[in-house]
Amino acid sequence: MKSRVTRRFVVAAAASGSAAWIASCGAGGGGGKSVPAAQVVNIVHWGGLPVTHASGAAHYDTLAERADELRSTIGVKVTTDIADTPKIVIAAAGGAPPNTAWHGYGDSALIFVTGATVAPDEELKKEKDWAAQRKDIFTGMLESSMWGGKLVAIPLETNNRGIYYDKAILAKAGIAPPTANWTRDEFETKIVRASAPPDRWGFTITAGHLDWSIFYGGAGGQILNKDANKFTIDNEIGRDTLRWLHDLIYKRQVIPNPPPGEMMNKGEGTVAFDITGNFRYPVYRQRGVDVGSAPMPIHKTRFTIGHGWNLSAFKHKDAAVQLASARLIKWMNTTAFQVPYAIKSDNVPVTKSSLEHKDFQAYLAKDPVVKVFSDQAPAVYRVPAMPSGFKSMDQITVSVKKALLNESSINDAMAEAQRQAQLILDDDLRQLKK
Repeated sequence: MKSRVTRRFVVAAAASGSAAWIASCGAGGGGGKSVPAAQVVNIVHWGGLPVTHASGAAHYDTLAERADELRSTIGVKVTTDIADTPKIVIAAAGGAPPNTAWHGYGDSALIFVTGATVAPDEELKKEKDWAAQRKDIFTGMLESSMWGGKLVAIPLETNNRGIYYDKAILAKAGIAPPTANWTRDEFETKIVRASAPPDRWGFTITAGHLDWSIFYGGAGGQILNKDANKFTIDNEIGRDTLRWLHDLIYKRQVIPNPPPGEMMNKGEGTVAFDITGNFRYPVYRQRGVDVGSAPMPIHKTRFTIGHGWNLSAFKHKDAAVQLASARLIKWMNTTAFQVPYAIKSDNVPVTKSSLEHKDFQAYLAKDPVVKVFSDQAPAVYRVPAMPSGFKSMDQITVSVKKALLNESSINDAMAEAQRQAQLILDDDLRQLKK
């Protein structure tokens, strides 16, 4: 993602309706007496998405709506700007980072190992409500935000993969919509029935690590071992999963050759089922595609992979500013921010209290398509954040793609994927020990 430092937003007076959110969602980490104006700390908060993006707009708008609460209970006044991870890292190296940042969860360790950010557990250890709030975070979100045994950032929101289907295509082909507990065998039957190449395809995938990883996990595979120091993908399950996808392309002919990635979002009516995240739903609505959704089909276990965004607080020579920064990102993990933000952006909460909040449940009740993705939240798996995690996954993509394009054998592809990904992880682990 390229840096988009295009404008500056000063979080000012709370918008109308903020009081209702305060009443329904709670102060979320402030509490106690109102902070005197003289003690309010100015916080510079950088976000990784622009206001032209639905999540970016929701992020900055929600901060603006809660400005009065932030001043009175947390004791901060927030100024926001837009910056991607490279800009954040460069600014930190130059000694001029923001106070807090909203960034891709996978960059959490990358930013932390620069030495510029605080370990939230250490900075918030005297906050009486932090331990309980930490337990409220879904396990997959918490564990994926750790590096070297430390929590290095606080999860804000997630997204996860599921299956969308084109209602019109299924109706025309006489195919019953999938259920919440459908199996991989049922999934395969439906995509075969829906496929009529070259005019219509039953399914589509991206030739890379992500779609393979999701079906691998559903087949009972483990991407990393329990200690997250070894990739565990070159095995019978990994090879069988890759072979199954290969057969769907070449033998069953239900996936285009070569796999083009997502197709449904083009609005052309050429694919019955597509695999992507909750974030794609607004695009379908814009394209006029009437879709339904279902969780990933069950093979050996229920499984899906998520991504999403985290929050980091930066070190500061003034301990009061540093603590205020940590308290701000802590607050953004509560229902006070997560619930209104997730509703506006179609994102998935990372805490049990936000998922179960009455306002969020009321929102889900109105849209069953979004509900499918949020219902998966407690069990979403995110590959643990590693300083070079994206590079490792890119290596797996290279090998998987070779197999799916018939440029490598299944066995050679999985062996190469594990070998190359492990070399990168080993280097990260060596740096950790220094």
